[in-house]
Formats: sequence, C-alpha cells, structure tokens
Amino acid sequence: MLTHHPHRKRFAQHFLHDRHIIQQIISLVKPTSDQCFIEIGAGNGVLTTQLVRTARHVHAVEIDRDWAKTLRKRFAGTACTVHCTDAVQFDFTALGNKVRVVGNLPYSITTPLLFKLFAVRQCIQDMHFMIQREVANRLTAGVGGKDYGRLTVTAGYYCQTEKCFTIGPEAFTPPPAVHSSFVRLSLHQTPPVIANNCAHFQELLRLLFSRRRKTLRRSLINHISAAQLTDLEIDPSLRPEQLTIAQFVQLSNSLTQ
Repeated sequence: MLTHHPHRKRFAQHFLHDRHIIQQIISLVKPTSDQCFIEIGAGNGVLTTQLVRTARHVHAVEIDRDWAKTLRKRFAGTACTVHCTDAVQFDFTALGNKVRVVGNLPYSITTPLLFKLFAVRQCIQDMHFMIQREVANRLTAGVGGKDYGRLTVTAGYYCQTEKCFTIGPEAFTPPPAVHSSFVRLSLHQTPPVIANNCAHFQELLRLLFSRRRKTLRRSLINHISAAQLTDLEIDPSLRPEQLTIAQFVQLSNSLTQ
C-alpha cells in the first residue's frame, strides 16, 4: 500500500480507487511487454501498478513532490521512472518513438496538454485519458453542435477520437463535483485530409471559433470574399461550427496558396 498524503486542491487531485474501473481501463489499453508508456498524473500509483506489470517501461509524471517521492520508493527496482514535473512542461519527445500516453487529467491542464501532445504527435502511438465529461463531449462533438469547436476539429484532424465510458464521482477519492469520461485518441497514420500549413490551419480555427456567432462572410471579410467562398462550395452564411474538418482544411489551403 502507498502512503497517503493530503489532497492538494491546487493540483485538482482526485485519485481513482474503483478496482472495476481500473481493470476496465487496462482491458481497453491492452499494454504489452514491448511498449513504453507515459502516465500523466500518476498520483497514488494504482494505474501505474497495473502498467508496470506488463509494459516494457513506464514513465510516471507527477507534479506533487510528496507523491513523486512515494512513487519512487514504491517502484524502485522496477521498469518505472518517476518524473516530478508539470506534464505541460514535460518533454514527450525525449523518450523515443511510438510511446503510449495515459493519465487522469485535471480540467485546468486538459486542453493545453492535448494541444501540446498534438504538436509532438510524431512520437506518440495513442492516448487514453480520464477527463471531465464536458471536455470529452467537446472532443467527440458532431458538426453543428454547441460543443463543436477548435478542440474538436484539431483532435479530429490528428486522431480518431472515441468516448469509451463514463466514470461517476464515487470512483474517485475525494469525489469530484462532475462526471468523468475515459477517452481514446488514436493518431492517424495519415490525416484523411492534409493541411498544407498546420500553423495557418490552427490560426484559422482560432480566429473563426473566437467569433463563432458570426458568419464566415463577416469573420473572413479581410481574408476572402463571399464569391471565393462560394467557389470553394462553402456557404458564406455558415457559422464555424457548421463546417466539417475537410472544409476547414480546404479553406486554410486556399488562403495559403
């Protein structure tokens, strides 16, 4: 058993304790002996313990110094390296190619961390996360819905996204005030559509979704005419949440020719 430490609100610590959920996660992730894992928010090590039993190596990232110290003692002599650092600052590219990333993500870092991981996607095989259900809904939203936004489009461009199951507050200690979802993000070998300039693609998404109540005609008045949008078979009267990923890519590519 691991030592217990006070829960620190600034780190939004909610530790998974439900054994059924832990086994459900392992069954979905299916770690194998030739795989290297990065676990974000290792906390009290309940998921780490399961991963270490099978994986070639586990890199456990934990920002809380007390828990990191305890984890180092707990997993001394095993194929586990504990990194006491903020996951948003962690160098994911330093551990080789095709690492698998898992974790229990606090709400405050979920979106920035996902965008960081998308930026270093070349070294990642897939990602499995426990996240707030609200963010999971945004990740997997359909075109035209209120949750459809920059995160949806970016995630869908780089990954096949799947909301696997919902986790109630009672599965955690202390219980959070919200439900969580377990999600899988499988990186595309090749995106279904190709943006010629990924930086511009992101700038376009940022611009349009910051003005999501405006039509494309109004938001892009200084960039492209309504007639040019029509030539691309994109209705100028649409709002950004009504565009598919392919249409965003098409628009970005036309603006960077």
